Amino acid sequence: MDRLINGERVTLTPEEETAFLAESNENELAIAENTRIKAIKAEARKRIIAQIPGGTQENYLEKENHLHGKHSKFLAMLQRGEVLTSELSAEMAGLETTFDKMDDIITMSNTAETSGDTLIVFQAALDLKGY
Repeated sequence: MDRLINGERVTLTPEEETAFLAESNENELAIAENTRIKAIKAEARKRIIAQIPGGTQENYLEKENHLHGKHSKFLAMLQRGEVLTSELSAEMAGLETTFDKMDDIITMSNTAETSGDTLIVFQAALDLKGY
């Protein structure tokens, strides 16, 4: 069978044709798998950003760093033996809840990627957890 390979018309033997089709199929499967994983990562990122107060696609790293900075400040206060006010304690608990949710989304994303879940299955799992 004739094939156009690298701009040249080539006649393949039946064995070469079989190998060519197998390689083409492997490439298509790899592209599909890569696309699936990218979609899951994009959804996870969207859901993580939604956990960050005021977070948007453009500013989420800045907002996330700010949250980590506040959390570190609270931890330093506790390490120095300071007692947090009820307001600061509630704020610290809220930060820890946000970080736990973000970590959970990352774990769920990693699991979906390795287990072969579709984007729809991953979205449903996130929805069930309220993310």
